[in-house]
Amino acid sequence: ALDTESVEFNKAFDCKLHSNEMEQKANALQVLNPAVQTLLLDKLEKERFLMLVQGDTIFLAIGKNHTKLKHTNFLKTGDIDERDIDVAADHLKSLLSIVAPIASYLD
Repeated sequence: ALDTESVEFNKAFDCKLHSNEMEQKANALQVLNPAVQTLLLDKLEKERFLMLVQGDTIFLAIGKNHTKLKHTNFLKTGDIDERDIDVAADHLKSLLSIVAPIASYLD
């Protein structure tokens, strides 16, 4: 486990570091600085997500039922229905609001 100085953050997030190198731990803690921790805690109140940071890449997954697309069935058509574009755009903006501040701390 990778523990930060924030007890609240450590309780809310299960951070794992797949390396025992001190440099890797320092880099991870630089990415998870207090400002980023506050942002993530705020986002966690509104939505559930899984985030993986590997090198300079951030993988983000949002729960299956997060986006309420009323007219789109990706399994059936593979496309987004035009009537759902605004909802999907808002969802993407939400994702970017999570990732963008963190990305600035990656090498």
